[in-house]
Amino acid sequence: PVPRLHPSLLSSSKRRSTNTCSSLTHCSRNRVTMRTLWTLCLAATTTSALRSKKVQQLSTTQTLLAGGASRAAAQLLMYPADALRTLAQTRTGAKTLAELGAKTLVNGCVFTSCFAFPVGAIQFAVLGRARRAIARRQPKTPSALVDVQASACAALASCSVTVPQEVLKQRLVAGIYPNVFAAVKNIARTEGPRGFFVGALPTAARNVPFVVVTFTVYGALSAWRGEAKSTAESLGRGVTAALVAGVVTQPVDVVKT
Repeated sequence: PVPRLHPSLLSSSKRRSTNTCSSLTHCSRNRVTMRTLWTLCLAATTTSALRSKKVQQLSTTQTLLAGGASRAAAQLLMYPADALRTLAQTRTGAKTLAELGAKTLVNGCVFTSCFAFPVGAIQFAVLGRARRAIARRQPKTPSALVDVQASACAALASCSVTVPQEVLKQRLVAGIYPNVFAAVKNIARTEGPRGFFVGALPTAARNVPFVVVTFTVYGALSAWRGEAKSTAESLGRGVTAALVAGVVTQPVDVVKT
């Protein structure tokens, strides 16, 4: 005969499963900057190429492709960690990972990662052009201040894509809509175009300082240590810059979510 588990053991097993899911959500608080770190790890290589005097200046098309590809790849790879972060920051009463199921960690992953391509493309293209324009018009301005101004321009320019991306991603992760097509359809019908820009101010308040701190710290490291001599060194600087930016913008990120 097939052995049967005592009901109390079954109940204990279910409790352990629920506790495991809750633990994953709790642990995500300690990994809040994970997606950010990986984004900058990949983007740091592109930044190094843009800044290096030994590398031929990239064309606008090359910059768009390099910046977009780095951002999209990072978003795709780190989407589950970002989903855990979103669940950890949702208000009391919202559905938990245990209720939503593990599939919510990849719900809308491909579509929102496609959104990341234009975000990265805009940021790097504007960053490069703004940096050169500011340096030309303000030749005596320290490089750190040039990076602050240029990265602020890049962050603001990319908000036109970043805000709708965040709205869709957060509602998919929270289980409000089953898929991205249902999300777009319902938001457009019930809220109109404005619905895709809900929370634009908090999102911009998080993104602008984050991008500014990230590229400024990266630029300062490059000025201090010289241009990165290897991909590993460039990635290391990206991680450092992202860690600083993640800590600085964490409170605003919680409010935004």
